Amino acid sequence: MGAVVSRAVMTRPVPEAVSQQGGATPATYHIDTRLGIVFTVTSGTLTDADLLEYQQALAKDPDFRSDLWQLVTLARSRT
Repeated sequence: MGAVVSRAVMTRPVPEAVSQQGGATPATYHIDTRLGIVFTVTSGTLTDADLLEYQQALAKDPDFRSDLWQLVTLARSRT
């Protein structure tokens, strides 16, 4: 039988980064410590600075561990 995944997802917004075009670039992530995965969803235009801010916020999260798998959805993003 497969793993049961909770449908209740608490996401943590990364402090809003401002893209080079001046608009907010939202990024949210959920750390599932039981499964050992970080789920991330981004949208809008992403810059290198936006991605760096995301990485810094994630690294500061008390639930984050460097051995976690990461699944990032960029389907609603532009670079």
